[in-house]
Amino acid sequence: MMKDDKTIFYRLLYQTLIEIRERAHEIEDKKIFALSDMMHNLPMMLLNDRNSYEDLLSNIQGRAEEHGAKPWLDNAMRQL
Repeated sequence: MMKDDKTIFYRLLYQTLIEIRERAHEIEDKKIFALSDMMHNLPMMLLNDRNSYEDLLSNIQGRAEEHGAKPWLDNAMRQL
């Protein structure tokens, strides 16, 4: 698989998370909105080779704190 092929999947995942976030906002599902908002930039950030693990984690942790979802993220990371 060529790099451009993977880019399609990253973009598809990004768009999917945006649509989930939009729908969660419409139906006022705060948890799903927070999770999708927290993660929607990750696929595009993964495409940028300059982003380190620490950069990615820091971004997600910051978004989690904004949404009060740090306990969820900490629990999810422990399960990995």
